[in-house]
Amino acid sequence: MNLAKEEYFKYWFYSAEDLIVRSVDSFNEKRYDWCLFLGHRALMKILKAHYIIKNDTPPPDVNDLLQLSYLSNHYCPIKSEK
Repeated sequence: MNLAKEEYFKYWFYSAEDLIVRSVDSFNEKRYDWCLFLGHRALMKILKAHYIIKNDTPPPDVNDLLQLSYLSNHYCPIKSEK
């Protein structure tokens, strides 16, 4: 992994890790809507980190989890309607 690719990966992965911690804190505070929002964002960032590893390019500016899953070569039985 070259340095630029590694830095992109670290950015997306560690920012996702931070969101997961905040999501758990929100859950413990019974702020379930915020917990789900942060969990969604964390998953998006994890998929973008995986995209970098698979494609050797920065991730696209896409926030659709199904589309990111497809672009990251993850199996997903549900098809996006886009």
